[in-house]
Parts: sequence; C-alpha cells; structure tokens
Amino acid sequence: MSVGKTLIVVGAGASGCMAAIAAARENPKLRVVLIDGNDQIGRKILATGNGRCNYTNEHQHPSCYHSDDPDGMWGVYQQFPVEETIGFFESLGILPVERNGYVYPMSNQAASVRRALELELQRLEVTLKLNCRVKGIACAEQGFVVTTTEGELRADACILTTGGKAAPNTGSDGSGFSFGERLGHTLIRPYPSLVPLGCIKHPFKEAAGVRVQARVSTQTMDGKDCSDVGELQITKQGISGIPVFQISGAVAEALAMGNKPMVSIDFLPTMERSAFHGFVEGRLALGYTKPEEVFFGCLPKALIDCVFSGDAPTSVDGYWQALHEITVGISQTMGFGAAQTTGGGISMKEISCETMESRIHQGLYFAGEVLHVDGICGGYNLQWAWSSGYVAGSHAAKELL
Repeated sequence: MSVGKTLIVVGAGASGCMAAIAAARENPKLRVVLIDGNDQIGRKILATGNGRCNYTNEHQHPSCYHSDDPDGMWGVYQQFPVEETIGFFESLGILPVERNGYVYPMSNQAASVRRALELELQRLEVTLKLNCRVKGIACAEQGFVVTTTEGELRADACILTTGGKAAPNTGSDGSGFSFGERLGHTLIRPYPSLVPLGCIKHPFKEAAGVRVQARVSTQTMDGKDCSDVGELQITKQGISGIPVFQISGAVAEALAMGNKPMVSIDFLPTMERSAFHGFVEGRLALGYTKPEEVFFGCLPKALIDCVFSGDAPTSVDGYWQALHEITVGISQTMGFGAAQTTGGGISMKEISCETMESRIHQGLYFAGEVLHVDGICGGYNLQWAWSSGYVAGSHAAKELL
C-alpha cells in the first residue's frame, strides 16, 4: 500500500510542476510535496515568450536539442511528445494557438499557463511549500532526507527539478548541480545558452541599436556547421537576437572549453551572388562609388559606415566579402543573467531515459534544466521540461504504489 509514502519534488518550475501533477494523477494515495524558494510556482514561466509563453513547438526533431546523450533525451521526449503536451494543457483549460509552429495559449499570456498548473496542483491536493529553500539532500536508510530552511523532511523518493543558472532573478541559483554532485552524479560544466554574445574589438559598436535581417554561423565543438537566419540586433557589447541565441550554445560551450570561437555574419542573406553582382555593378555604373550610395536601400547607414570604415572595396567581389563573409571573434557571452537557459548540467548518461531515475541511487529522479539538455529558441526548453517532468513524476509514483 502507498498510504503514508511521500514523494518530494524540489523546484516548482515547469518540470517540477509537471512532475508533481503527473505523480499525483498516477498515484492518488501518494503524498506529493512540491518545494520552492520563491513565493509562487512557475516564476520563470512568466518570462517565457516575452510574457506570452510559447509552451511548445509543433516542429520537433532531435537536432532541436543538445545533450551528452541525445538518443536518451529523444527517448524521453517520445514518451510525452508535443501532441501529449497540447492535450495536457487543453485538459487544464489552455486552448492552443499555433503561429509558424510556435504554440501559445489563446489568452496570449504566460500567466495563464502558470495559473493552469497552480489550479491543477490544488485540485490534486499537492502539498506546496513556498518560500522554503532546500539546503541539502541526503540518502537515508530508507529514502531521502531533505534539509530545508523549515527543517528536515523525509521522503521515500525525490525528484530534483531545480533548474539551472539562467535568469537568476527568478531563483535559478544552480543549487541542484551541487545537490547532484554530492549524490555522486557527474556535472558537465554549465554555461549560458540562448544568450547575447560579446565581440572582440567589436566592429559594429557604433551601430548599436540597429536591427537587421542576417545569417549568423559558427561551428560546434565536433566541427558541425551551426547557423540561423533572423533579426540580428547590434548591441554595445556585441550581437543579439534570435539567430544569435540559436547558435549561442555552441559558442558558449567552446568558450567554456577555453577555445576562441568565431562567428560569421551575412548581412544580406536573401541575395544570391549573381543578383548581388548585378545590383552593385548597376550602382557603380551610375557613378555611385561610396558604399552608402550603393547600399542605402539595403542596410541602415550606421551599419554601412561600420562595415566600410576603411577604404571601400575595389571590386564587386570585395563588396560581397565585406557584407556576406564577415567574421568576428567572440570574447564572452553576456552571462547567466542575460541567458534564457543553461547548457551543461547533470549528465544524462547517468539517468535512465525510460524513467528519469538515477542510475546511481534508486528513488532519485531528475527532470528539466538541471540536466545536460538544452533546446533552441521557440518552446523547446519548455517541451523538455514537460516531457522529462511527466516521465519522472509518473514513474516515481508507480514505484511507490
């Protein structure tokens, strides 16, 4: 019988809320305790999608995620894929609206997603301990002892869903990494992901504030090309915007390994070489030799002035290289405070992809950003939270039947 058995979920973010709900649904007799240091659940959810919360994405593929065990990660996702996520939230009163694959609540408000989780936790009578910080987790003779600012709690099983280090203003302090390490798990050095980048000898500094369509590219640690096209933002420190976020994990990983990553920028990504040649030759034939006179209809003047700060190219190929093949060195990311998620984390190789249970300690489970899984921009990191949280919660509850 499961009467008297307790499951503690540490961290009431997206994965923690899902884990608690899945566990309570799977095993109604189980006492589920959800602990968080904030005064409300899902604090980070409120900031997702610029406050609109694209809580998943219809276009799912293994290439959308990065992990030290990609096959295992994808196996977890397939147990609770995007269709299950949409159905789950519909059961909570969240009607979906899809835009180019991005799925939002019809209310267009992230607060709706948080409220839906809150109401379901209440309905299932999950015990919420808010404003309660976990100081340590230790294995006991039977189960675990969770030390908190309100004293010690005993648990038959424990799910670690503490998040990473990104957006520390929401309470993400990386404590789960130390908890996992103390329990014998391998920590792959965390780094900021989905984050702006700082440039070495920033060549576009005087164009700070400019937004322009561009392609940004780099190489991953294993030599694969990584690129994206979208609105690039020039900042005082470097470059930002969704295409930069999409490649930032590869850049941050390289920086964390002590490498000096380079990023290539194409400021006219939709213009083929032949069309470019014809356009530039036409402008030059009219006697327009200054770069601003040639490209004023293509790019903002501040950016043109930065790109052509020296002598103007002497050939059409020179103009092509100046605008399509610019390479900049990256000195740093803008840190966890500016990041949307965390790369690195507890190794997925030490977690069962069937159950999310630790391969080291029976009864210990992990889910969400605390693990070495991070997705691209567009609802993928929340999808990982829902999938991993569901698998961890439902299997932990089954084991305690």
